[in-house]
Order: sequence, then structure tokens, then C-alpha cells
Amino acid sequence: MKKFTFIASIFILASCSQKTTSTVSKVETTLATAEEIAQGKILYAESCIKCHESFEPSEFTEKKWRHEVPKMSKKAKIDATKQRLILAYVLAGAKK
Repeated sequence: MKKFTFIASIFILASCSQKTTSTVSKVETTLATAEEIAQGKILYAESCIKCHESFEPSEFTEKKWRHEVPKMSKKAKIDATKQRLILAYVLAGAKK
């Protein structure tokens, strides 16, 4: 019985932490100000066009942008602050 209680506790804790992570991701999207989105647009235009064509934010889903921006930021050596601003811009116009 003790084993069952211990294992059940682990599953409950694990499920709670996963829900918290996805909620934080959603909150980050909604907290972007108009100024941050505008700064992200400028950074996107200046940084991303150096290596490839520019894509409209509406060309990809939020999920795709959340995957691509960190990956491309690493390649382009874009710091976390600029990455967050670029992500705010593309997520504001991402395909639903």
C-alpha cells in the first residue's frame, strides 16, 4: 500500500508541473506589449533576413514559431532578450 501511495504521489506531482509549464507559455504570449511587438518586428526584419527570406507571422502556427525561433536564434547568435521580442512579434500574428 505504501508503494502505491508513493507512486500515485509522483504521478500527481508530475502532472501538476506539466500544467504549470504550458500555462506559463500562454501567459508569456499575452503579456507582450504593443511596443515589444513593434521592437520584435524590427529585430525580425533586421536579423532573420540575413540568412533566409522573411516569412509573414501568419504563415506558421504558434507551435511552429515556438520551435523555429529558438532554433534559429541559436544559429544566428541572438540573445534571449531579442529572441523574446521576436517571438512576441511572430506569435502576435501567428496562424491559429
